[in-house]
Amino acid sequence: MNHTRPRRGHVFSLVLLLLLAMPAAAGAQEPSPSTAPVGGELGADTIVLREPFESPADWMGLGQFPDGSNELRDGALFTSITVASKDGGNIWTVHRLAEASPVVRVEVDVTVVPGDRGAAGPACGSATGLDRLFVAGVNDGGWFLGRLIDGRLQVVDSGELTGSAGRESHHVALECASVPEEGGDYMTMSVDGQLVDVDLPRLDIPVGPYGQVALLVGTDRSKGRATFDDLEVWAGDTYQPADTAREPDAPSQ
Repeated sequence: MNHTRPRRGHVFSLVLLLLLAMPAAAGAQEPSPSTAPVGGELGADTIVLREPFESPADWMGLGQFPDGSNELRDGALFTSITVASKDGGNIWTVHRLAEASPVVRVEVDVTVVPGDRGAAGPACGSATGLDRLFVAGVNDGGWFLGRLIDGRLQVVDSGELTGSAGRESHHVALECASVPEEGGDYMTMSVDGQLVDVDLPRLDIPVGPYGQVALLVGTDRSKGRATFDDLEVWAGDTYQPADTAREPDAPSQ
């Protein structure tokens, strides 16, 4: 069940996601940070990147590959997996942020091609040099939230889209907060402005601080295609959960 909340800032489970190698990008395009009074659920309050995908030179992994492609089409990023093994596969693009932050929120418009057995969405990546990231995504009728550690994906939660089901495009937001004193990280996910009901999960295998964001498409058996547009990344220095956010041990509603 989704919980509707005031907009303060702004499935399916993948069977396999391969290890994401996320090299640094040169010549970052980050605009001067703005401290506009917009915030996420966990403390991301300063915008550090707006990407309309008109000329994203600082995204790694653009081009044609044997199993798919990442390319610009009509002012958006089109990502496709055209050849996948029987166990599935994935393809991605990565942007390294100018500075690592304890809290990062990445949100983007995602359109998954109907009929494909694929899911797509944003991710927050570690700045520590470890192959770790959190990922959130949607498919033709559902959502998933998970983490990738050393090439293995653990789906934390998944479910069906309800209030926004049937739309071709979804605005997907993932916010991640590194809280070492509490032994891990927190994350929230929203689809079309509604927080999905994941009980504000705290994950005990740390990923943050976060120094990169990624956009990926994954599929379990056959091809997967998706378009990304109008990405924004917000950052924060401190974990500050919104007053309306439920604590991890609070009963589900």
